[in-house]
Amino acid sequence: MFDMGTDPFDYTPNVNDWAMNQMDPGYMYSPFSASAPPSDNRFFLATQNLGPADIVVDPSPTETRSSYSPLDVTLTEASPSPDSQKFVNFNQSSPFFNNYIPDTQLSPSPGTSVIGIPSNSPYQTAVSPQISAPSPMSDRLLYQLSEPDMILDAPDDNLDLPSLHPQSPVQLDLVMKRPRSKASSRTVSQASTRTLAPPISEPDSEPETSQPVPTRGTNGRSGGRQLGTHLNAEVARAAHDMRKIVACWHCVLQRDRCGPGEICERCHKRSLRPNADCGLGCSRMKLMELAPHFLPTLLTQNHENAYLMQFAERHIHGWMKQEIIVMMTCGQDKMPRFPVRVYEFQPKDDELLVQIQYEDDPRTNKRMANRYYSPALGMQQINANDEKKYDKYINDIVDGHLDNFAKLCWHEDDNDFQQNLFKLMIQLKPTGDDEVKLLREVFRLVVCTYIMSHVISIAQETKSDALSQMHQYMNLDYSPRFTSSRLTNRQLKFFFNRIQKTIETAILNRLQQIFKSSKGCDKWLAAFIAVIGLCMAHEDQQKTLHLVMWTKAKTEHLDYRDLQSSANIACQDIDEKTNFISQIFRWKYNRRCNPLKDAEQDWEGEAGFGNANSVTFVRQVAQLVKDNVDFLQNRQNVSISYNNQTKYTSRLVSRFLNSFWLPS
Repeated sequence: MFDMGTDPFDYTPNVNDWAMNQMDPGYMYSPFSASAPPSDNRFFLATQNLGPADIVVDPSPTETRSSYSPLDVTLTEASPSPDSQKFVNFNQSSPFFNNYIPDTQLSPSPGTSVIGIPSNSPYQTAVSPQISAPSPMSDRLLYQLSEPDMILDAPDDNLDLPSLHPQSPVQLDLVMKRPRSKASSRTVSQASTRTLAPPISEPDSEPETSQPVPTRGTNGRSGGRQLGTHLNAEVARAAHDMRKIVACWHCVLQRDRCGPGEICERCHKRSLRPNADCGLGCSRMKLMELAPHFLPTLLTQNHENAYLMQFAERHIHGWMKQEIIVMMTCGQDKMPRFPVRVYEFQPKDDELLVQIQYEDDPRTNKRMANRYYSPALGMQQINANDEKKYDKYINDIVDGHLDNFAKLCWHEDDNDFQQNLFKLMIQLKPTGDDEVKLLREVFRLVVCTYIMSHVISIAQETKSDALSQMHQYMNLDYSPRFTSSRLTNRQLKFFFNRIQKTIETAILNRLQQIFKSSKGCDKWLAAFIAVIGLCMAHEDQQKTLHLVMWTKAKTEHLDYRDLQSSANIACQDIDEKTNFISQIFRWKYNRRCNPLKDAEQDWEGEAGFGNANSVTFVRQVAQLVKDNVDFLQNRQNVSISYNNQTKYTSRLVSRFLNSFWLPS
């Protein structure tokens, strides 16, 4: 504290200027007057030349007001003599310090008051937005947050005083950027320099000793930077560079600070350690970027709009005018139907009049190709807005036909493990909204992938009526159960291909968020379901790759070995990327949370499960894995080959599930 004798500033010019230009003459009275004259002003405005920045405290009116007069002034005792550094030390015997409270008596209040003992001044002193932080100009006193829109002065460089503490990071330019209430904005615009906090009276029931206020941010959660503050330039620049180069997955999962380069410093050191697990490598790839690997061009190019237009122009001479409505389905047995408006066309050749369909031979366990006649029907136009109609068809299957779909999807397999696992997923009832949405997207992906890998056929009960409307209809050798127009089938898969890409990307994006979350095992079940669903869908994709390449070799008279080599490379790429996701899951969870291996543990109270249904699901999956150990061991060792495509079911799923019993 400084008095007129020790304060190096001369305030007389400013006071005189203020008194002449801004002060109401009615307020010119002696400071030793017994009482203050009445005034309509609620706040005392003063101008002082104390530094480059001014302190502004939001004087918004509160519900409780002090009974003090806004201009009560008391006589201030002269301060003791300063030391050699012009600093006045605290001296309890001096009457000058009667109104000062040492830190041993200070108790922060949870209410509106900063200190629990009333002061002679009707105003609270300007306080810091940092709770219980040391005062920059005091040895022992503390200050606390009382007004949210308060701004601190920067210290004056002309004062030759030792700085005991760093100044507050909240400056005028930062706080002025905050959104203010109307009352706050109006008051700040009126105050020319500095406004003191309004008097706040303590409630009658407030005890003399106050409770400590917990250190929490303005957003209601503990930790993190305070609202309105910024990182210093060096830290902000490092954070920007890190976002630009993207942290590798090893550093993300271990919450380490990653560095630039093809191989970061931590991964390089890890690779030099003997027996170090470097399965993830130093990969910075986002999971959403894996979608093109799971949906390779070899599969999707046949369903692009430009390719379909060229394909139709090459093989179609003209169109009939009569519209025919046919009911289509992805499976004849208890699967829903959807209508399609088609037209008969005049073919240039027999390319669109023949369709190859594949069926498994139970005797040889091989996939056999059968040729059937295809009706000369197709859609004259492809409207992208019709995608909603086919998206709804997938939802219809997910909402009411999943049990029948499970039987249809894996009815050709010689083992029911995959079907039973899918049925357990159907019985799962997650508690969180995010988990429910993610599980639904997993079901939609499996259904859409099945549609893309199988023929979309005309409903058997409406086939005769629909085909009899054709001008060139003849009772040809159509497929006995799965009669399908080759052109219509490809055109419909244009829509389902777009839907499949959207679902795949959405699941990978959600999985990326879960893996990068710092909440430990909270999302274990959601991540587990997502990885299982991706494995199921990717197994079906690998089967389809071999069939598409074989069909292309036969219909376009290309070299079969070259095309199957391309299919093998695409399948191996799917293997690697799926294994990459499984490795991330294992790195994040298996060392801390392994419910499959420790199924008998009481997981119901653990985060990430939520209810007994989830725990039951995990235990049933664990038991299902134990009951099929030999089958899963054999399937995970199946190699990529055209001759092994009938054994692809549960191949990727088994690798993921068996990893839970590997050493952590």
